[in-house]
Formats: sequence, structure tokens, C-alpha cells
Amino acid sequence: MRGGCWDAGQAVEEIAVLLRAWRAGELSPEEALEEVEEALYRNNFGPLLEERDERD
Repeated sequence: MRGGCWDAGQAVEEIAVLLRAWRAGELSPEEALEEVEEALYRNNFGPLLEERDERD
């Protein structure tokens, strides 16, 4: 199941922190993307990152 509204809010907050860190030069682009991916999985949005058949 995809994350709900609470999960979405938490994911956005975490990603915003990561983007600020990236813009400040504290994370490389690769590190920032890896951290964004982890935040999405942690907040139940991992299935959006997985390849799937469009007929699903």
C-alpha cells in the first residue's frame, strides 16, 4: 500500500531537509538522491520507485 497523508507529510519534510543540505553543499547529488530514495521507502512510497508493468 502506498503511504497515506501522514506518510506523505513526513516524506516531504525529510526530503526538504535533504534538499537544503544538498544546496548547502553538505551532500553530493548522488548522496542526496540516495537519501531521497531511502526517505520514500521509509515512508511507504517505495513501490513508486519500482519498475512495474503499466497494465497493473
